[in-house]
Amino acid sequence: EPKRKFLLYRFREPDAPETVTDNWLKDMELAYGTFTADHTSLLVQELGGGLALRSVVAQYPLFFDSAQRRDELKARLRPDDDAAAIAASMVAVVLGTEERSLEALWRALLMENADGESTGIDTITRLGLAEFHWKGTRNIYGYAPEEEPSVDDFVAWLFNRAWEQFAPTRADLGTEQYANIRRDFSTWYNDFRFAESYRLLARRAAELLGIAERVAGFDLPALLGRRTFPLVDQELVRRLAKRVQERNLTDKEVQEAVHSRAALPWHSEFEPGYKVVSAASALLTRIDSDSWNMSSLQDGFERYTQHWFAIDQAYRQFNRNLDLYEPDSALDALKTVVETAYIRDFLTPLGQEWRRHVEGMEQWEIDSIPSAMSFFTDQVSKPWLDKSKKIVVIVSDALRYEVGEELARRISQEDRFTARPSAMLSVLPSYTQLGMAALLPHKSLAFAEDGLVEVDGTPSAGTENRARLLTPVGGTAIQANALFSMKPGKTRDLIKNHRLLYVYHNQIDATGDKQTTEPDTFRACEDAIKDLVRLVKKLANANVNNILITADHGFLYQDSHLEEQDYLSVKPHGDALLQMNHRFVL
Repeated sequence: EPKRKFLLYRFREPDAPETVTDNWLKDMELAYGTFTADHTSLLVQELGGGLALRSVVAQYPLFFDSAQRRDELKARLRPDDDAAAIAASMVAVVLGTEERSLEALWRALLMENADGESTGIDTITRLGLAEFHWKGTRNIYGYAPEEEPSVDDFVAWLFNRAWEQFAPTRADLGTEQYANIRRDFSTWYNDFRFAESYRLLARRAAELLGIAERVAGFDLPALLGRRTFPLVDQELVRRLAKRVQERNLTDKEVQEAVHSRAALPWHSEFEPGYKVVSAASALLTRIDSDSWNMSSLQDGFERYTQHWFAIDQAYRQFNRNLDLYEPDSALDALKTVVETAYIRDFLTPLGQEWRRHVEGMEQWEIDSIPSAMSFFTDQVSKPWLDKSKKIVVIVSDALRYEVGEELARRISQEDRFTARPSAMLSVLPSYTQLGMAALLPHKSLAFAEDGLVEVDGTPSAGTENRARLLTPVGGTAIQANALFSMKPGKTRDLIKNHRLLYVYHNQIDATGDKQTTEPDTFRACEDAIKDLVRLVKKLANANVNNILITADHGFLYQDSHLEEQDYLSVKPHGDALLQMNHRFVL
């Protein structure tokens, strides 16, 4: 019947041995294939597999009871998969991973274990895949426990191996296994998505392995070489603090040690502590290696803006980060040393030397040093307005020089921006009313009877008065908060309609000039820097190309109470007291 189709079938045990003469239709089977209707064969055909899959289906029947698992497995199978690859894909289905590498499978199990769950390994065991999983772990990683394997025991073994820097410990294991576990551990360690799981596992393993007791016997170089447990960094902060306090590490050594820990997954947790140590080292080193003698006020001014400001900056960063780090007796002891050095060996002698030169002055001006009194003429009008260029001036209340220097570096780190710090001599007395007035266009400044400052006979206090004083030069004034809340279109219109814009920002002085919030001064400095970077970006988005950031005055601050001798012994007096506060009297 050459034109008809036939279906030939018979009952036969699957995989039964067969000789060539047992089956005279063997040529037909080879040409057209066979269909078998037993359960295993139906599953194999449904999944599109071959002999390798048939053996796996027969070995792990429970896995294939679920239609969802079968569908997920089918999507993962590859034509050349052997039985081991198929079993690995089955474990990947159970754990919900896209990849079936042991690294991916163990990542899922470790993350689950970190959360206190065991669903994955329990399902692997229930479906009969546990022997395959643990055998693969032994062959690829070298994990061969004396007792029953478990995820908890693997975690302890893994972190102990990492602590020992994956040095071979058994003669029966090849170097390839150590290379495999070292490589995969490094992958988990450096993956930010695994960071929280790593921290949880590391803390648990550190307690189980007694790492705290081991750490106690390590010297500083040995500790710096260990990167497995966060507990090491906690100890390093203490050790470095003690060494800085005792002055038996160079500043270069301290900064290199701090920098070497910056890439660790848990660095953010210890960053304030490391910054405390870094700032303390920089401050003490500079104070110990410098002197405050100055040949003139110009010499003192230039040395401060080139070098000495870094001590004030380090002091601010030390105290700010100390507030952010968990209480620690080692850092408390370091604080005492820093506070003493800053006040006794820097502020006091520098203040005395500065005062010695100031007492000989007839006018409040220093040769070759720009003055706040001429700010508008020299920094705004001549270089910008007179050349028909637009300019925005941001006046940040009490933004002292060292904060401005850090701000310039932060702005320069942003895309599309460059920033350069320079210094000018503040007004005297250095307070807001006079400082703000001096930055406006003016011919004369005068004190009114109420102590406020008049510009060319006109009141200068408040945004409205300052906007009025800027109108003749094509300018206006606005508060930073008002600008922040302004929509982009309105901001562009504001810039388009004026040659000059003064933006008034008040974060530091609003905090530091009140007794109740004074301790938050250094936090306010950090907030001010963030605010000003945002402000620069907003102005740039409104097509502003040129921005000047300046201040009405700076500030001095120490974290400890003033000594009694720092106060005047006589109350201020005069024919008329226009204004009086704890710093000056008019």
